[in-house]
Amino acid sequence: MKFVDEASREAVDLQGELEGQNDASQHLLRRILTLAIPALGALVADPLFMLIDSAMVGHLGTSQLAALSVASQIRETLAVLFIFLAYSTTSLSARALGASDKKKAFQVGVDASWLALGLGIISALLLAWAAPALVHRMTPDPQVAQHAITYLRASAPGIVGMLIGFSTVGTLRGLQDTQTPFLVTTLGAILNVGLNATLMYGIGMGVAGSGLGTSIVQLLMAGVYLAILNAQARKVGITLTPSGAGILGATKEGAPLVIRGLALRAAMLATIWPVSHIGPEALASYQIILTIWTLCAFILDALAIAAQSLVGLAIGQGEKSALKELLRILTRSGIFSGLLLGVFIAVSSPWIPLLFSSDPAVHPVATIGLLVSCLAMPISAVVFMLDGVLLGAGDNIFFAKVALVQLLLLIPALVAVEYARVKGGGPAVVVGGVWAAYGLIYMSARFGFNMYRTWRSERGPLGICAKSAAEESC
Repeated sequence: MKFVDEASREAVDLQGELEGQNDASQHLLRRILTLAIPALGALVADPLFMLIDSAMVGHLGTSQLAALSVASQIRETLAVLFIFLAYSTTSLSARALGASDKKKAFQVGVDASWLALGLGIISALLLAWAAPALVHRMTPDPQVAQHAITYLRASAPGIVGMLIGFSTVGTLRGLQDTQTPFLVTTLGAILNVGLNATLMYGIGMGVAGSGLGTSIVQLLMAGVYLAILNAQARKVGITLTPSGAGILGATKEGAPLVIRGLALRAAMLATIWPVSHIGPEALASYQIILTIWTLCAFILDALAIAAQSLVGLAIGQGEKSALKELLRILTRSGIFSGLLLGVFIAVSSPWIPLLFSSDPAVHPVATIGLLVSCLAMPISAVVFMLDGVLLGAGDNIFFAKVALVQLLLLIPALVAVEYARVKGGGPAVVVGGVWAAYGLIYMSARFGFNMYRTWRSERGPLGICAKSAAEESC
């Protein structure tokens, strides 16, 4: 009888333990979604505005729309170069918050914002000066080039606002706040549409009005973010006074991410190489697939932002067991999200091309490319998720080291696709091959490196967290 009572008590204790673990997992999942859903809204608001802006510019003429495409590529490259201002401040602020050092969490944001201001002013001046040289390397059409130069010079001041936005949004994310960036971004996007329409059509500024409207709104948004940061920082005794050591630290923290950003940008641009030699149908099909891929990347990036913020917080607290559970949930969430997106793309692949093109020659090629790309979606989802985990751990040097290796693994695959094209491969072979190279080889390489670093390496998040706890940094 005594044995039965002890067994019953053990069963009850085990059930209670399992229920406790289940509750903890559900709580973590709710926290992930609480951060990810507003982050997704903020991420989607900006490209949605660009879509509307492109439609408005398109009504000015074909040359103006082509010019916006050229100018957007240049501005996108700048954004990739300086996105480290968001990534590094998120992880640094989150780790400081986890260590119960709110002053440091805010000081990180202040110092990063001063760095953003300096880099923004220099970049804006360089962009205005170098716009003709950059544009003429991208288009031989003099009319398109002139409109692109006009747009870039009108939008150049907005680079300052964009970079300050990166640093302040990163700080807010590190402080576990993704709702404020969502609200500011949404209001900014709405204002941008109205202002651009007024300047382009009402005043008659044309494409320059689009660039100027973007500049004004980006600077206004930066002002709002700085006001919010200042108000919250003053509550813990921090002002907007810069710290030389802090600015230098922010520079060192972010420098490896510039290398990573360049490698990521080069990988995507390299995929255009075989496609650009085969004809307009292939290029149009490629653009359709790229659009869908980018939309999925925004969805997955929202989860990665939540991962970065929560991992940084857990490491600051030195909570290895909590971090381990968080990593499990994030990995599962990535696999589930990727499978869901992959199935959706596969099922809708015959109809998606109809939304983007009326050319019947484009539809089958785009469908094949979509089917190939969706095979890589589960892998890519975990990659994005673990990117957020490693960024939250501040593992920036690792990213810089492996980025070039991953790029080198992609190049031979693209050379093979180009060889197939030379030997007579049609648009379907080339487009499908390009996305197989990028999705199945390049993303698989990133998957392998990220999985090893996260779960096996002593210098990964688990090792960093254990070291933090041992040093009693929290």
